[in-house]
Amino acid sequence: MSEVDEAYAWLKAHITSGRVAIGRRLPSISETQQAVPGTSTRHVRAAVTRLRDEGMVWVEHGRGSFVVSTERRQDKDVAELLELAGQQLASARRLIAAQNHDALVIDLNDEAELTVLSGALDAYESQCQSLIDDRWNETEARQHLAVVHHLRVRMGLAGGSEPER
Repeated sequence: MSEVDEAYAWLKAHITSGRVAIGRRLPSISETQQAVPGTSTRHVRAAVTRLRDEGMVWVEHGRGSFVVSTERRQDKDVAELLELAGQQLASARRLIAAQNHDALVIDLNDEAELTVLSGALDAYESQCQSLIDDRWNETEARQHLAVVHHLRVRMGLAGGSEPER
């Protein structure tokens, strides 16, 4: 194993073991030289460059090298990264759309969000029904019940009865 490989292995072990956490500075060139006998400044710099090229460290001249990942870039599953990026993009688009329209965005594939929405519709439907039963503002209450029914149908939520005409 070459001196560069030895310095690389020593530094990488510090990263992957968690001895140097993400965001923290790598051991200095002199610290690495002391820990890995026979390595020169050039060897340590080459090892750090290799770690940088693999996406594990960020080098700031005059400040040092900082850990940015515990995995080499090529070790990461590309399909997993693309899926994660797609999810983040979809989430960002929903948030932007909500901000642009001052609207509430609900993920209909999220069981928790559907449960909350269904409960809210049940409560609102009950409130509208009580207005009809009291004969107070019956026409408006029936219109609101029609909206509740329409929302349930559009979102595939069971429950509630079809409003009377």
